Amino acid sequence: MKILIAENNKTLAEILALKISQTLNIESDIVSSYQEAKELIEAKEDYYSIALIDLHLFDTKGENLIHFAIKNSIAVIVMTDSAENMKDIEVKNIVDFILKDRSETIDYMIATIDRVLKNRDITILVAESNEKDAKSIKEILQTQLLNVRTVGDGIEAVDIVRNDRNIKLVITASNMPRANGIELTIALRKAFGKDELPIIGIAKDNLCATKFLKYGVNDLIKAPYFKDELSVRINNVLTAQDNIERLKHYADTDYLTQVPNRKYFYKVMNSFYKTSKKDKVPFALAMIDIDDFKYINDTYGHSTGDRAIQALANEIRNNIKGRDIVARFGGEEFCVVLKDIKEPIALKFLDQIRKNIQKIRVDTDSGEKIGFTVSIGFTTDFGKNLDDMIKISDSYLYKAKKSGKNRVCSPLQEEKEEMSV
Repeated sequence: MKILIAENNKTLAEILALKISQTLNIESDIVSSYQEAKELIEAKEDYYSIALIDLHLFDTKGENLIHFAIKNSIAVIVMTDSAENMKDIEVKNIVDFILKDRSETIDYMIATIDRVLKNRDITILVAESNEKDAKSIKEILQTQLLNVRTVGDGIEAVDIVRNDRNIKLVITASNMPRANGIELTIALRKAFGKDELPIIGIAKDNLCATKFLKYGVNDLIKAPYFKDELSVRINNVLTAQDNIERLKHYADTDYLTQVPNRKYFYKVMNSFYKTSKKDKVPFALAMIDIDDFKYINDTYGHSTGDRAIQALANEIRNNIKGRDIVARFGGEEFCVVLKDIKEPIALKFLDQIRKNIQKIRVDTDSGEKIGFTVSIGFTTDFGKNLDDMIKISDSYLYKAKKSGKNRVCSPLQEEKEEMSV
């Protein structure tokens, strides 16, 4: 995928292409005429996702290229020197008009491209009973490369959101049968916070606008509205949501290893533990700890110890299933949850992890390569509660350490050793 830049100012085009490459890691093709652009688009079908088009190209008005690009399913951002030029453009489905006479222009362009590319993975639900208005909103959203579902009933909208986790934003009008936009907002806020599911309300009067704000919309639009206002508000809400998700990720993720931290572990495991225990669905909880970690730090330095921790985290992450959990509990200790698994299979899996780890080599600051081993304790016994289950696993980790390290200890492993004596 590339971006097409059609701009007769070569310096500006090259600066844009460089910034796009550095910031978004996307390469661009630069042209200065309609004919060049047309030939590239025809030669590279489905190759360009976005085109940045100047209104004044060397061989024609940019408007001709805008029509051609849109016809070929390319999202178009129009660049112009003057706001007056926008009045003469009779083209629908343009992502944005951007003035080139501002120092912030390039940064704004980069942010717009980034937002539009992210929009391709986002689905929005439009709750609007007026078919004409729903169609108009849908067309505006699709211009921003968003995926759109429409519904004309508030109660049906609640069901759709509950069953389709791909929906990242709801836009609701005030008037709908069975449940109106206010009632829809109230129902959704009972299940989703503002930081979980953004809602934009479209209000036709001040009273409705006030109610929308009171009951928890993230943003509000007063009808009638301009197309650009709707696009900007939607993209602003989605960008704010991205920022919230990024902050949540930072809060829930261990900085060194990029696996979940202890806080996140408890956040997701408390409910999972209760459900599994109630339904009697077995899972294994393992504590994994690097052997002689203090020696590694003292002998080779803390940076070598960090590399060992990272190597261990990567090995676990690359081998567990998508539904399983790995979290760094602190220092060199990790907790792993293997879901819906019986003890013999968990024992075999964890012992293979142990064998894999003893083959790993990490670099020291002096260029030497060293290996390390881990001890593992685990259980499938639910215990009294989640903390008790962790304590049981910890006790088997302690036994693994005391009995020679570089081994897996569990109730089943103990039984096997007792039978062999």
